[in-house]
Amino acid sequence: MAEVRSFVWLSGLVLVMWAAVGESEVKAPQVYVYTRHPVEYGKKNRLMCHCTGFYPPRIELELMEGNREFPNCVESDMAYKEGWAYYITKQVDFIPQEGVDYSCNVRHNEELSRPTTSILWCEMLEKVRKSTCPFLFFS
Repeated sequence: MAEVRSFVWLSGLVLVMWAAVGESEVKAPQVYVYTRHPVEYGKKNRLMCHCTGFYPPRIELELMEGNREFPNCVESDMAYKEGWAYYITKQVDFIPQEGVDYSCNVRHNEELSRPTTSILWCEMLEKVRKSTCPFLFFS
């Protein structure tokens, strides 16, 4: 009899969890692209792409140099905050070169077959020369 009660209890728990997940709405990620240090062309730095606030936890990130993906990127474990808002970071050491576009392609949820967000880091070269290249924020 105890086995039957345990099975019924577990079945109810699974049903409640499934209902909660089924009712959750899709939340697009907020994407931040930035560097570890102020930009100096020809000097080693770290390019980072941080995605936060997304649901469900199906996401792919690509750090790009021009039209090719950086090799040897390091991706954090995916984690979540209150309200099942997930976050993840991908980063790579690189040497920024003048005239090269650096970006983060993000694919989320059902759009995993194509990029849904492509964020350029320091789009305007003049901005890089005149400032410390603040991160760009897009939602």
